[in-house]
Amino acid sequence: MSRSPPTDIFKEEKEDADPVLKSLEDEYFGHDDITFHPEHNTIKTGSLQRLVERLTWHRDGDEIFTLTFLLTYRSFTDALELVSLLEQRFVAQMPREIAALQRGDQRRVVYRIKIQLATQQRVYSVIRIWVRGGNMERE
Repeated sequence: MSRSPPTDIFKEEKEDADPVLKSLEDEYFGHDDITFHPEHNTIKTGSLQRLVERLTWHRDGDEIFTLTFLLTYRSFTDALELVSLLEQRFVAQMPREIAALQRGDQRRVVYRIKIQLATQQRVYSVIRIWVRGGNMERE
């Protein structure tokens, strides 16, 4: 049984958060396949896909989670699968409903800038940390 993440799991999620961004997150990002520790506000368990989603979350990244994930991923996946999932996150398209909106529509602009581009930057950052840290498998 999974629970929704605590509202304070991401330090940037505050009362004054962008309401358009919050509604897009609620609509397009589920909290299934991931559970959070209720006392420590940390990820407790999750499917590989959800863990990679959180690893490349469009809001500010969690440095401790990133480093922990990169040090331990080999216990539950391999480098090729991780690269594939990172690639999927990088090239992910807007949902059809958002892409169908006019270019200047606020929901489309927010999705493009605050979710899609931010996610691409996070993927780049994770790969950079991964390569620089020397945690890649040698095959």
